[in-house]
Amino acid sequence: DANGLNTTAVVSLFNSLISGFGKMRFSPDGNKLVYVDFYFQNGYCIGFDKYTGMLLNNYEVLTFGTNELPYGIEFSSIGNYMYLSTNFFDTGIGNLYQYNMNSATIGTTRTLIIQGAISFGEIQRANNGKIYIANRDVGIDVINYPNLPANACGYVQKAYALHSLMGLPSFYQY
Repeated sequence: DANGLNTTAVVSLFNSLISGFGKMRFSPDGNKLVYVDFYFQNGYCIGFDKYTGMLLNNYEVLTFGTNELPYGIEFSSIGNYMYLSTNFFDTGIGNLYQYNMNSATIGTTRTLIIQGAISFGEIQRANNGKIYIANRDVGIDVINYPNLPANACGYVQKAYALHSLMGLPSFYQY
């Protein structure tokens, strides 16, 4: 409103399986919202109107394998790629994927960056544009060039020998 803040809540209905046990991240341009649900093992890439705060009707379901639990989400600094980590229930095996956000069918662009005896945790983009990934019990991984395709993104496992378990510090990205 004229005072710069509208105190009327914006309510968008989204009929889907959402447990509330997951991660949510906005794209850098604010036009997409990605939500992954650890409990229901699914995810959604939803159009978002950053001016009204409304979810749009255009969305895509992200699917995962049997017992593959999505955990972390992050976007490259220019928003052309999204990175998503998953872990397989009770196996200690994890996957790190890259999705092309410029595609009309984002879910079909999933590209595996690494799979192995890794339990991936939180993913966080830092001010230097690099993406850091908590790698349970072994350190912090890094994606050095997240704006490039998977084969050139510069993923380094155990780049930093810091014991992080599954989390990283949270901070606002503008």
